[in-house]
Amino acid sequence: MLLVLRCLTSQNTTNHALTDRSPAQLEFSSCQGRKVQADFKGSNPRYLVANLRGDARALYDKVYGPRGDMENRIKEQQLDLFADRTSCHRWWPNQHRLIMSTLACVLMDGLRCLGLEVTDWMRKQSGTIRTQLLKIGAVVIRNTRRIKVHLSSSHPAREIFETAHRKLQKEG
Repeated sequence: MLLVLRCLTSQNTTNHALTDRSPAQLEFSSCQGRKVQADFKGSNPRYLVANLRGDARALYDKVYGPRGDMENRIKEQQLDLFADRTSCHRWWPNQHRLIMSTLACVLMDGLRCLGLEVTDWMRKQSGTIRTQLLKIGAVVIRNTRRIKVHLSSSHPAREIFETAHRKLQKEG
């Protein structure tokens, strides 16, 4: 089977054919760096081993990038929205917890798309949005006919919260 190792840099796209050597044994003289991760120093090349045909940049942007983003969303739901808490020995309580976590994921995605669409908060993870934007100290006043919730006036992200609230009221 012929695999193609593609070196993706910002300057050029280079294809290297692999037949009987593993990718770790090859040296990439046409690629400028050998790191896979991008860091604050600049763009580093991405190495991609696949037997798919097509342009290397398009393959990375259309197939591998969205797949990695999907895996990040699954990890985010498990860690930040508590989808991994299925410790009960019975099936129904665990299923209920997963449904509630999925509902929280859908609501968080809606908040990102509708309420936080033009801010830099749209790219933040669910745990960061939950702890820094949605966790607000409040006083709850209850009487026979209504419940009032008075939110704290000294919230650090108050302007973003109010902007998102206004946008969600328009959409609703």
